[in-house]
This record gives sequence, C-alpha cells and structure tokens, in this order.
Amino acid sequence: MNNKDLLLELLTKGKPESYFTAEGINEYLFKKLNIDQVNNIILEIRKERPELIKDFFSLNRIVGIQGTGIIESFLKNGGFTKIEADKLEKINKDNKIKDTEFKLAESNIKANELNEKNSSWNKWFSIGNIIIGLLNILILIWQAMKC
Repeated sequence: MNNKDLLLELLTKGKPESYFTAEGINEYLFKKLNIDQVNNIILEIRKERPELIKDFFSLNRIVGIQGTGIIESFLKNGGFTKIEADKLEKINKDNKIKDTEFKLAESNIKANELNEKNSSWNKWFSIGNIIIGLLNILILIWQAMKC
C-alpha cells in the first residue's frame, strides 16, 4: 500500500462524525514525514480523486478532513496502488512500442543505406542487360536478313 491508501484506510477507522488534521495524521501514521509532506499527500488525493475526502469545517474554517462512504470500495478495488501500477504498466507498454518502432526505423535506415550502396551496381547491371538485349535484337535481325 502506498501513502495515499494508508491515509484513506486511516480515515475509514474513525467514526463518521470524526475528522483528522494533518498534524494528527502525521503523529499517528506518518511519523517519519513532516507536516508539509502529509499535506501534499492530502492534496494529491484531492487532485486525483476528490470524491474520497471532504473537508471538515468549524466556524467557516477548514480544520480537518473526513473520509466519504466510498473509500472502502475504492480500497477493495486496489486503491491508488492499483491506479499507479496500471499507469506504470501503460508506460512500460508505451516504452516497448517505442523501442520496437525505434528498432524498425533503425533497420529501415540500414536497408536504405544498403540499397544506396548497391544502387550504383544495379545501375551498371541494368545498362549491361540493355546492351545485351540490343545485341540480341541485332543478331536476330542479321540472321533474318541472311536467310
């Protein structure tokens, strides 16, 4: 589980009317992180899935956050850990496709270079074939006139 999922799991443990502050989350769950890092985790959750948390107000001021009723089903479906794993898998697929496209382009460049290298030989062989063909026609005409 990543930090966002851990925070969401913490929000499901409280009573429905309870709320958590960044300081409380820091003391209870993320002792090695500072308050700004905890606030950043909360902001990331709000940005990616705002329906999972709601603000708790007191005297028209935000004093903490509360979880919504859909956190449990979100976590059962894999939560942010699954979302990030899916993103990583998509990036890996895209990288494989780009790598394959790069190898294909590289082989096309090599084939073009080889064709360019052989084109002068092909040109001379074509000229030789035309001369041989013309000689054959002249010999055929000569034999026809001879008879």
